[in-house]
Order: sequence, then C-alpha cells, then structure tokens
Amino acid sequence: MLEYQKSESTLRTFRTEKCSLCGEKGVIVYNGLKDLLFHVNGRWSFMKCSNSSCGMMWLYPMPEEIDIAKIYKRYYTHSEGKPKTFFASVRNMFENSILRERYGYLVFDFGKRIKIFDMLVGLLPFLGENVGGDIAYVEYLENGKMLDVGCGNGHYLNKMSCLGWEVQGVDPDEQAAGFAQARYGLQVTVGTVYDANFADDSFDVITLNHVIEHVHDYISLLVECKRILKPSGKLILTTPNVDSLGCRYYNEYWRGLEPPRHLHLFTQKALIACCKQVGLEILLSRTSPRAARGMWVVSKNLRSNGVYASDYITWPRRIEGGIFRVIESLLCKIGMNVGEENIIIVKK
Repeated sequence: MLEYQKSESTLRTFRTEKCSLCGEKGVIVYNGLKDLLFHVNGRWSFMKCSNSSCGMMWLYPMPEEIDIAKIYKRYYTHSEGKPKTFFASVRNMFENSILRERYGYLVFDFGKRIKIFDMLVGLLPFLGENVGGDIAYVEYLENGKMLDVGCGNGHYLNKMSCLGWEVQGVDPDEQAAGFAQARYGLQVTVGTVYDANFADDSFDVITLNHVIEHVHDYISLLVECKRILKPSGKLILTTPNVDSLGCRYYNEYWRGLEPPRHLHLFTQKALIACCKQVGLEILLSRTSPRAARGMWVVSKNLRSNGVYASDYITWPRRIEGGIFRVIESLLCKIGMNVGEENIIIVKK
C-alpha cells in the first residue's frame, strides 16, 4: 500500500511481475519516480517485459481501479486550454487545406476549393502530420457516427462535430465530462464505455486518443470497442511509444511516462499484438514524430528543473525541440519506429 501525505490518506495498489499481454517476466527499468506533472504524492516504478518481441511497460505498483479517480484530481482535461490568437486563425486556413486535400472534409475558406493553394500547402513540412494528429487521422464520412472514448473536456469531439460527424463521448472523469457538456453541449456519458451500454454495431469510427495507456484491462476495452463498431468500422488508437527517441534519450524524465496515470505503455509490436489478439484487422501501423518538439521541451524541463512550468519553456529549448523533431522525422521516414506516438488504425 502506497502512503499519501496529502488529501486521501491511502491509495490502494497491487503489484504484478509478469506482462499482462504475453506472460513473460518483467524487470524494473525506472525506479522511485515522482509525479512531476500533477504532483500526486508517492513513489512509482515501471517494469518492462523481458520478451523482446513485446517490450511493454507497466506501472509498479499499480493503483487499484476503485481508487483511480484519486490520481485525476488535477488534470489538464478540466479546462479548455489557451484561447486562439490571430495567428492561430490564419493557420486554420492552412489546416483546412490539409483537411480537404488529404482527408476529404468539406471545409472552405474562400467559398470554394482552390486546388493550387491546397497543393502548395501540402508541401509545408510537418503541417500534414500535425493536422492529421489533431483529428486522430479520421477521414471524412458523410453521415458518419463517431465515439470518442476518454473524451476529456470535449475539445476534440467538438472539432469533429464541426467537421460534420455525429459525435458521442464517454469519460469517467465527472469534471472533464461536465465541462464538455456545459461548454460545447456535447452528448457525453459520465463513466466507462461499458457503463454507456451501447448497442452492437453502433459506430462507424471509435477513437482511443491517448486513452489505452490509462486503463487496467486494455484487452477488454478493445473487445468492447469491437462489439460496438459497425461492420468494417474503424478503431483508431494513439498512445505514447516507449521505443521512441525521446524515451531512449530522457529515460525516467520522458514526458510520456507520466506516473501514476499511465498504467501500461506500449511498443508498436505490443500494440499490434493487442489488436490481433481480439481479432481486429490492422489497416495502418506506424509511429509519429508529431509530438517530438513538445516532448523534448517538457522532458528537458523535468530533467533540469524537476517540474513542468511554463517559466522554463524558453526559445532556446523550443529551437532544440524543433531540431529534435526534424531528426526524429527523418528516422521515421526511413522506417524506424522511433516516433513519440504509436498510431494504429484497425477495422472490425
């Protein structure tokens, strides 16, 4: 049992030495970590599967499911984030071009499509990957019905609603779900995807955008998503990649670890194995460098200052992060799975 110094007096935990995916024994790779992001008290470790064809990592010890809400008292999904600036509005025109050209969305800034503009915008470095990540790589589908599992504050769902999707969300965090309902008027169920009790074959697309790393039973989650997908419906997963260049460089200070909220962390191989285990067909599997700059900046803050604070996000660090993204992008281009995020698109 892990003792707390503030708020809740205790957090019930359990320990497992074997990989829940392949059954092989794990070894401790990071020991005695603190929560440097949202300051949940306690010390945490990560174990890594000794099977080189798996390589999954898991939190050790792990909070009991009944107490999991205690570690989300402070979390970024409880607010909307930074307001948009004029430059962000200008950038939207370029983003809309990518949405039209690559994903088929009917968004027009000039009343009609200007193909030469879209073609030129498509040449801009990094923009396509950024825009794709912002919509979880979901292509347009007329009258499409989407579910976002772990929808948080609803920002993503609202964006997809504006792009023409019929959207629903689920999130166990009452504060985040309440924000999504009040701010955007979204249909969000407070609870898990099991609590929502959706009918079979309900959705054309389900997104798990940085969600699977937060759950105890990831296989059951995938099984439930498969059940409520329509025939040939798509499930899209993004999650931190523990084989990433950032993880290899920053190790215990890598932003993607995030103890104690990240319970399971995946390699590309492990994530593919999960999907195949439940009978989902792999359509796309790769890693993305989209988050590389931000991961570099935050990870360096955590290593240098022991805390994530905007005061330490300096221009030199931003420039370093940009260079890091270029390097990681080039490695991904030649087929190395070292991007900060795993991306898997599967179908029922």
